[in-house]
Amino acid sequence: MAARVTAPTKKTAAKKAPPVVALPARTAAGVPFEPLRLSSAEAEPQETVDLFEIDDVMYSVPRKPRANIALQYLDAAERLGPAAADLFLLRAMLGEDGYTALSHCESLTQEHVAWVLETVQGLTLGTIEAPKA
Repeated sequence: MAARVTAPTKKTAAKKAPPVVALPARTAAGVPFEPLRLSSAEAEPQETVDLFEIDDVMYSVPRKPRANIALQYLDAAERLGPAAADLFLLRAMLGEDGYTALSHCESLTQEHVAWVLETVQGLTLGTIEAPKA
């Protein structure tokens, strides 16, 4: 899910959350469990949280990124190394518009990049929670 890019406008109503897939019941050791049943259908749009602003344009990322992004990030880290994995994650979370805007921002510092990367890593891997809306 790519980030959404918004110019200063009025707030829109929150969208209905996608249906939660029920987890199978866990059973005692030695007793079979039920398989997890998922759908490959395209998921509904995710709730986003503002991450940074450049020239009065706000760039947002998913508040709770989908788990498949975390798995793809970990796979990229294993196959390509941490730098390429970080690049994948930034593009996946920010979207091409957000990534391009950030990479062309002349006032961007190493500290800014580190903060953005640590924030999207934390959101993706579940180590930090986005602030409440």
